[in-house]
Amino acid sequence: MADRVTIRFISGPLSGQSYSIGPGELFYVGSDPTCGAVVPADPTIAEKHICIYYRAPGKVLVKDLGSDGGSRLNGKQLRKTSKLRAGDRVTVGETSTFQCSIWDALQPSRMTGHLRRRLSSMSRLSSRRRPSDIEEAKIFGDVTWRPGNRIKTVSIGIMFGLALALGVFTGVGVLDLRSGVDRQPAVELRALTPVSREIKKPAGDGIVNAPPDKNFIWDEIVNISVRFGETPPSIMDDAFIAKVQFWISKFTVRGYHKDLLRRREKFIEPIEVALREQNLPVELGYLVWIESGYDIEAMSPVGARGLWQLMPATAREYGLRVDLSRKIDERSDPVKSSRAAAAYLNLLIRTFGSQRYLLAIASYNSGQNRVQRFQIASTIKQSRVADFWHLVGQLPKETVDYVPKFLAAVIVARNIDRF
Repeated sequence: MADRVTIRFISGPLSGQSYSIGPGELFYVGSDPTCGAVVPADPTIAEKHICIYYRAPGKVLVKDLGSDGGSRLNGKQLRKTSKLRAGDRVTVGETSTFQCSIWDALQPSRMTGHLRRRLSSMSRLSSRRRPSDIEEAKIFGDVTWRPGNRIKTVSIGIMFGLALALGVFTGVGVLDLRSGVDRQPAVELRALTPVSREIKKPAGDGIVNAPPDKNFIWDEIVNISVRFGETPPSIMDDAFIAKVQFWISKFTVRGYHKDLLRRREKFIEPIEVALREQNLPVELGYLVWIESGYDIEAMSPVGARGLWQLMPATAREYGLRVDLSRKIDERSDPVKSSRAAAAYLNLLIRTFGSQRYLLAIASYNSGQNRVQRFQIASTIKQSRVADFWHLVGQLPKETVDYVPKFLAAVIVARNIDRF
């Protein structure tokens, strides 16, 4: 599947509508019927107000075409050609704003990407020009990169990069990339069903809250993804969003989320300190929300225990003392268990990469090895390293359901005034 860029209008006459842009394409926003996005009934919109050009993967340009109404990029006047990044918001005229999601559906590994960049330089020798190239040059200036000229070189690069990537995944190479972090022994697979406080639908006046709308959840997942360093998806399955809606409703019934946030206050310091020590986003601390409900003594049927529901072998591998015969179990220590969990999460993030943080979260539930097996199989089939969104149909149901549960917890905590 080709790289795509999605722009989705979040205000104005086109609010809620999305448009997709492919490599080498010019996309206009304006009132002229020939534009890709036609904004009706707005006198502040010019016939061709702005142009978006997908120049190359990771290089998306936007330019105001001299409109009277002007354009703004993230609140600042758009006066010159600028680069669009994931999560950027562009306002055209007075009321129309769209958000940009830049997403490679099956993003290549770091080595494959490097190989492709080196091989793509060969295409610069070509002087062939397409009609769209001439139009682009008039607007954005001459460009030497031509996506159509590197089909053969990219295919060779992908195949060679795949072989290298598989060597990393199947050997110890992926751990060797961890910048001075010593290799860790194989981590024990976790229980598929983590411990969490089940929220039963109350009788009588305890009505489950109406779930937030799809656009709100989309925006929140985009914001969370940007926070983790992952380019947001251009498409999210309606069934996945429905699962996030379901868990938001469950978490907020009868103010259950407020009870959880009160319990969280007791443990927020050791959790966030441990995550910051590992240079990880503190939002990962909401795994405790769905793992134990901030119950330090929570115990699962398979033996996971504590705030983070660590299994005995995993806890020992990360320095905790677990000797049940002597009634010693440091998994119940919020400081020590948080440090162990943060170190484990650091391993997962480094293994899958921050741009695939949802795979790391899924691995926290079902185990690193299990998720990697599915990723390797998809890599072999697709010739590019898969992310979470393209493993949804292959991973175990319990693992897939764990991710929207986590996202729901973060969304509720981020929007406490709304709920």
